[in-house]
Amino acid sequence: NQVLKASNQVNFSAEKILVSPYLRAQQTLDIFNESRGIAVEQSNLITPEANIKTLIDHLTMREEQSLMIIAHNPLLSYLANQLTLEDQFSMGTASIVHLRGEVIAVGCLTLVKEYHQN
Repeated sequence: NQVLKASNQVNFSAEKILVSPYLRAQQTLDIFNESRGIAVEQSNLITPEANIKTLIDHLTMREEQSLMIIAHNPLLSYLANQLTLEDQFSMGTASIVHLRGEVIAVGCLTLVKEYHQN
């Protein structure tokens, strides 16, 4: 299972996981969070048809110091590109990108590590 392999590579945690209500994201959440027990919030702002600006505005207002997002492409690739002001992210199934910064806002995050399954 690609998600299980990817989740075993991740060596960071989050205060909360923001997850899409769509079935595939929910299944990914179940696999990833099974042994972690991280608090979860479902959001319609991270569905495939979501507006990237609305999502970034929402993320900027959040209070968590660390947040994980389980959602869909191309939204996640667009989001990572906007938050880092790079055009380097093209994530596939079970890809994970770890970004870090003082605030979640356009151009304010940097890449820590990428995890990809072949």
